[in-house]
Amino acid sequence: MGWIHKKKSHIRYWYKSIFLDIETSHNHNPEAPKTWITSICCRFNGHTRLFREVEKWVEWMKLLIILYSLNADDRMVVYIHNASYDLSYLIPYIQRDLPGYENKSGIMDGKKIIVYQQPPFEFRCTYLLTGKSLEMWGKDFDVEHKKKIGMYDYNKIIYPDTPLSDQEQQYIENDVICMEECFAKQLEFTHDNV
Repeated sequence: MGWIHKKKSHIRYWYKSIFLDIETSHNHNPEAPKTWITSICCRFNGHTRLFREVEKWVEWMKLLIILYSLNADDRMVVYIHNASYDLSYLIPYIQRDLPGYENKSGIMDGKKIIVYQQPPFEFRCTYLLTGKSLEMWGKDFDVEHKKKIGMYDYNKIIYPDTPLSDQEQQYIENDVICMEECFAKQLEFTHDNV
């Protein structure tokens, strides 16, 4: 068990995907607004990883390239529920720090990113693929880990070195677990694969 071939293509995909979500924080200065990444949470192969620094996430992604022998033809898919937002923060790091084996490209729906490709990774938007919020997607498929509502204060200023409460960490991790469960049910429902 490992690779799934894309129809009529030389590209193969690893049969397990990464589910990713970021959290951001911002200052409250209207004259000089600034927003930054406070955490990147990934779910892969039954494990949840929470990165507080983008550089640590990049190191992990580079490790996956080595461990799974990823390249331009052998790829891994990364699902993000609101890819346009999350990738707006991550693309500079992806382009600068992750190897790109061919031209970077995106598939857009107006101004929204459906797919961003920088082999060996393909970042895909589950929101645009499903047309549902993560909360609604979880409810529709009645997954075990539904999106937590009201557990995270988006007005609180958080830095990458700010300790997270148990509640904040549970909220962050639950999003990627919910996404993974919804995705599995979606594939089962549509009789599809990655």
